[in-house]
Amino acid sequence: MQVMCQAAAGRTAVRRSAAAVAAAPVSAGRRTSTGRGRLQVVAYRSELSEMLLQRAHRYAELTAAAGSMTREELGVALGPLVGPRGVAFLADGVIYRRDRKRDVGQLVDALGRQHQAYKHLVYRPVVSAVNEAQGVVFSAVYWVLQNTQPLFGAQEPSGRISKGFLIDKQSYDTRSGVLVSSLVTRQLTLEERDALLPDPTAWQPADVGEGELTAVPDVVAHA
Repeated sequence: MQVMCQAAAGRTAVRRSAAAVAAAPVSAGRRTSTGRGRLQVVAYRSELSEMLLQRAHRYAELTAAAGSMTREELGVALGPLVGPRGVAFLADGVIYRRDRKRDVGQLVDALGRQHQAYKHLVYRPVVSAVNEAQGVVFSAVYWVLQNTQPLFGAQEPSGRISKGFLIDKQSYDTRSGVLVSSLVTRQLTLEERDALLPDPTAWQPADVGEGELTAVPDVVAHA
């Protein structure tokens, strides 16, 4: 399985067992290009990569819909994705300092808490990449969340709307297809930013001359 991305300024080839695809299905051998930047993607997808992508997208769908599902419905839907040993959610070092292990029931509860704290206005995968040899899927997700529960000692919810992206690195058992681990790296919500990022004690303006700036081509990938 190979992927090749070509931009106007040069060429970048990615080989080995990897596939980069948009969230919408792309047939084998299909080439896509944009206007400015002329980004071309050639993807070769196997049954294994299709299975891994479907699992990752299904997990994202359930994460988005968890707030509108009953606990039983969500548990039944997550069951095929989670093995008997549960899923290891790896620490990102900012929001979560320690790894967490979740079985189906614990994962249902965790998603429920997320939706109680934030209304998920948008939670949509925009692009994914597969490494078949390692059973890994990288998914970039665009999210828009509204705070609906007091957090970090607040007396009431802020009601503010946060927007951002996250990268979810998911590892799957390539035989059974169950999710083994997940490492999420994402932008902070407004509430997290205020609570976790203290204002700097000092700052220094950057002195960057215009001659130091380098022009780069515009490259846009459409989902």
